[in-house]
Amino acid sequence: MNMSHQTARAPVTAWALTTGEDGMRTQARGLARAVADHVVEKVAPRSSALDWIAGRGGARLKDDLTPPWPDLLITCGRRSVPYSAAIKRASLGRTVTVHV
Repeated sequence: MNMSHQTARAPVTAWALTTGEDGMRTQARGLARAVADHVVEKVAPRSSALDWIAGRGGARLKDDLTPPWPDLLITCGRRSVPYSAAIKRASLGRTVTVHV
């Protein structure tokens, strides 16, 4: 069987997004690295997610959460859920989200 006719696929980009706790970061980063070609770890504030989602200046993000959106977003911890939902909406559903 000739295996030389494999189809190429685009590299998968992923964000591992948490609010910075070591245990959360380890889980999100580990899963992202297992399934994606390029992983960027991002830390969102532990509070003010609703300000960020509403576009108010109150949230000072530790990392830039702006387009281009990743193919895959892995979040961990309950405080990262609002960010996950907002990025899914902002990407028009193109970003696949996984919450640990």
